[in-house]
Amino acid sequence: MEIFRQELSGNTLSLHYTLADPASFDIAQEKISLGTLPTTPDPESLAVLRNLQVRLQAFSDNGLTSEEQRTADLLSWWFTGQAALYDYYYLQEPLGPTLGIQAQLPILLSEYVFRNKQDVQNYLELLKQLPAYFSEIADFEQLKADAGLLMNAESLQKVINQCREFSSDTENTFWASSFRERISNCQFLSNDEQIACEIRHQKLLHQAVFPAYTQLAADLDTMLPLAPSEPLGLAHVPNGTSYFQWLLTYQIGTDRTISEIRDLLEEQIATDYETILEAVRNGVDLLHPVSEHPLFDTDTDPKTILHRLALKCTLDFPDVPSISWKIKTVPDSLASTLSPAFFLTPPLDIPEENIIYVNPAYEPDEKELVTTLAHEGYPGHLYQNTFESSLPPIRSLFYIGGYTEGWGLYSEFYAYDFLGYSAETASALRALSSLNYAICSVLDLEVHTSGWTEEDCSNYLQSFGITDAEQAHSLYLTILEEPANYLKYYLGYLEICKLKESAFALSPDLSIIEFHRWFLEEGPTPFSLLQKDLPDLCHENSLK
Repeated sequence: MEIFRQELSGNTLSLHYTLADPASFDIAQEKISLGTLPTTPDPESLAVLRNLQVRLQAFSDNGLTSEEQRTADLLSWWFTGQAALYDYYYLQEPLGPTLGIQAQLPILLSEYVFRNKQDVQNYLELLKQLPAYFSEIADFEQLKADAGLLMNAESLQKVINQCREFSSDTENTFWASSFRERISNCQFLSNDEQIACEIRHQKLLHQAVFPAYTQLAADLDTMLPLAPSEPLGLAHVPNGTSYFQWLLTYQIGTDRTISEIRDLLEEQIATDYETILEAVRNGVDLLHPVSEHPLFDTDTDPKTILHRLALKCTLDFPDVPSISWKIKTVPDSLASTLSPAFFLTPPLDIPEENIIYVNPAYEPDEKELVTTLAHEGYPGHLYQNTFESSLPPIRSLFYIGGYTEGWGLYSEFYAYDFLGYSAETASALRALSSLNYAICSVLDLEVHTSGWTEEDCSNYLQSFGITDAEQAHSLYLTILEEPANYLKYYLGYLEICKLKESAFALSPDLSIIEFHRWFLEEGPTPFSLLQKDLPDLCHENSLK
């Protein structure tokens, strides 16, 4: 618990999103902070990590329960990864058109819940700190530029343009409307206090927030001449491939080698291709599939779809207590920079505050909307989070993207069985979607490990009949901006499928509900540790 307190106390935003009532966990935040980004690796922080590893080993030598031992194993794994990251310090990238901190902060701040007066004061203080925080990021980016590690010029220009758009929307801004809506619901504030807070908020927007984005754009603009004009992946920078392997191990949670991942992707592509071709030979129309038992009809209301998905999940997934949630729409000013949909994880001590954002900039067809909401809602992240809320609090510190997003994609693909198609049609549609992810994942892998250029990627896409040059260029840039991101989803999904195959091979009479329960109750864990735990699941099943 001491580590849990230390990690959260240094970042007010993370603390607020993790705990609604920090005092109940004996966390007293003395300093309000957005966190820091030192321009050089901090040797003291590395020494602290090393010391924690030694202390953890001494703790592990004592008698531990199985749950305590799992937490200790995860902490050891996590400490090892954080220490190793110091070797790749300047390969980290805090900015980016979609997942960069400058793109994520607006939505995180607009969802900053006011539960008491201190929350309001903390929020306003965070806005005040934005110029200094962005200045730290600019200094870090300058060091990257000096070392020849700056992002490519086109991606950097997108970030600059985005910052300018945020700072220019001073009249009709979602910042103001969001704050006004939240502050008006604060029963603990008098009308005069609400008005005073709103006046202060407006001042901070014009004196801190907008100038911070303006200055960040200006700072980055001076670095543009140093940005590479030819965009290339991590394989072309010193230690880049090693850093990518770090991402695979500690961001995705796989211990597979690059060659093993390559083989796994090629095998899955061949399988999906055969599934699609067989369906086409049998007369299945994949462009205009017909639902035999439509559950969702043409209703595109996300709330209705989520309710129906929750009902369908009871067939193959364990029951959970009733979950409350809200659907919100991404503000127009952020629509072009955010994902089609996303789930905001609630605080550990208020698990009912679940929010799913839907982006109006994307116009999916009926089946895409259903599968996307399955990814974010049932049986995806919303449902997944109900299991994780019962884990030891310290485990909320670990983000193992392959486990979390792998389950989201697994849920997305599973939802094809909920759409009322024949088994063959559902299987073929799932294979088609899987193939798309596999192709992108191959590019992700080869760009950053084999040094594929944009031309190499275009040639690979053309082998699948994808000839749109603009689409290929956009995909290539996304892969450069977000290394290992496609693999986080797709390799995570494949790892779950491999776990399921192994589980049913060990215990053929295992039910699918029991496998899903086991995976979800394990919580975010590297796949190698999950693989080791499989015999326990199968042994328990044999005793029933």
